[in-house]
Amino acid sequence: MQILPAHNVSLVITGLTNLADELELAEMPQWHAVASAAACIEHLLHGETPTDIADVTASLKDLGIKNPGVRRCGQFTFLLIDLSITMIDAIRLGLLDIQPKLERPKIQPLWIGIDMAKPGKDTTVFRGDCHA
Repeated sequence: MQILPAHNVSLVITGLTNLADELELAEMPQWHAVASAAACIEHLLHGETPTDIADVTASLKDLGIKNPGVRRCGQFTFLLIDLSITMIDAIRLGLLDIQPKLERPKIQPLWIGIDMAKPGKDTTVFRGDCHA
């Protein structure tokens, strides 16, 4: 089984979302199929399995987007839709798995203090776990 990094999946979701927004602004009915594919992949990214995963794949295939050829207008759209279909089918069949997002540890800020006291006067220094 191949493992796909989470940031790669996020790039596909972003591309599908942007494409769906453009199609919706152009008042094209295909925006719904693209947006549902983005939502389905986002659920898969979070470890959930949507119940309509087969319907999403079928609706993407029904778009009937053909490969326009190298360096032609529409090549990115074709590759994005084709990649989405392949990714959803591979996850559904168990051939591909998405690496879960790793939570970053909370890092406490490091505070550096400058002692501005005059010699022989107040020499109080802030102290704490994060003070250097």
